[in-house]
Amino acid sequence: MTAHVDTPSATRIESAVLRTGYDLDFLGPRVEVPELDAAIRGDAVRLDGSDVISYTHFSLALSTSRRFAFWVAWNIDGAAMRNLSRTGIEFVKDPRIPARVQVGNELYLRNRLDRGHLARRADLLWGSETEAEQANIDSFFYTNIGP
Repeated sequence: MTAHVDTPSATRIESAVLRTGYDLDFLGPRVEVPELDAAIRGDAVRLDGSDVISYTHFSLALSTSRRFAFWVAWNIDGAAMRNLSRTGIEFVKDPRIPARVQVGNELYLRNRLDRGHLARRADLLWGSETEAEQANIDSFFYTNIGP
C-alpha cells in the first residue's frame, strides 16, 4: 500500500488566484518599480501590453535578448507568513511568455551552475493558503531564476 501525498500543482491552483503582482502601495507610501529607459524598453518582454510581468506577490521585467530579469520587486508580509514545502514543485518556463525568451533548464545541465530565486521563495509565502500556495508555485518560473 502506498500513501498519496497531495502537493500543490500549477494546474490545481493556477485559476484560483488572480496574479496582482508587486503592490506599489503595500507599505503605505508608494514605492514604484524601476522604469525601463528608452534604450532598453524595446528589449523588454511584453505581456498584455505591459513590460511588467505580474506573479503572486512579485513582479518583474524580462529582457528578450538576455532572457533574464532586468529587475524583480516583491512584497513581504511577515505577520502572515506560511511554512510551505517546495517538494513536488518543478522549475518551469512561464506558459504566458514565449519559451524562446526564457532561459530554462538547458542552462543548468552539464555545468556547476545552480538555480537561484531572484524573489526569495520564502518571502512570498503569505496570505491565504491558496494565495501562498500560488506564490510558492509562481516562484519556480524560470523568469524568477538566475544562475
